[in-house]
Amino acid sequence: LKVMGSNDFGDWRRNLILDDDPVVSFHDSRRVHGQGMSGFVQVYANTRHIALDQLRSKCDLASDHVVVAGHSRGGAIAQVFASALYLDAVVPPERLHLVTLGSPRVLASKLSDKVHGKFNQVRLINAKDPVPSLPFRAFGFKHIGTMFCFECGYASARDAPRLVAFMRATDHYLDRYAAWLRRAVGNE
Repeated sequence: LKVMGSNDFGDWRRNLILDDDPVVSFHDSRRVHGQGMSGFVQVYANTRHIALDQLRSKCDLASDHVVVAGHSRGGAIAQVFASALYLDAVVPPERLHLVTLGSPRVLASKLSDKVHGKFNQVRLINAKDPVPSLPFRAFGFKHIGTMFCFECGYASARDAPRLVAFMRATDHYLDRYAAWLRRAVGNE
């Protein structure tokens, strides 16, 4: 399941909504798994049935591996989707994979703690990409997954990075992540 990132000014505006919204079940909107950042959770809430129908039409959710991936806003929304797939037991945890690139914190601490490390979760960041350090931890959101950082120079930690000086917005671009991955696998 590939989740698209920001496409227009409206997406950017919604990315900045720091309110909490309930992350509801795929099956029952009265069942709440926890809270997440509104702008990202609302996309999940509005598209969860369509996405689940598409997944079911393309694979056997009980036996196939399911990869949920996204960059930036797409990575944030992917975290919500993957967490709900796990919590609703739609996909067995050993077959569920989350890959995010340059994703912000999106899940409220309680929900993040509930799903962190429970299925395959990989979080890729560039050292000077400002987006993974947002929103600030003081707002109550946390990352999930094992962090791999290009040129960080500090130990991998669940909720790294902190906002550091000299961050560059250009380090957030998807082509920077693609170049890093090509180098990592020896295709450049």
